[in-house]
Amino acid sequence: MAQVLVRKLEEGVVSSLKRLAAEKGVSLEQYLRDVLTETAEAPSAAFDRLAADLRAATAQTAFDPAIIVREARER
Repeated sequence: MAQVLVRKLEEGVVSSLKRLAAEKGVSLEQYLRDVLTETAEAPSAAFDRLAADLRAATAQTAFDPAIIVREARER
């Protein structure tokens, strides 16, 4: 596993992160690991959810272009 070192964080930021970790009942290290992992995976997961939603919304849509053209001509 890789390691990352972040330098020059303001004390207020570190204090807030420690408080958030404590609220979740985990260590600061685990909290940051979770946040970084979730953030790194978010774009892919968001796209996957959107694609699944679009597939679900259009799965029931069966249309025949000939019928659509015929209806448009009749109008």
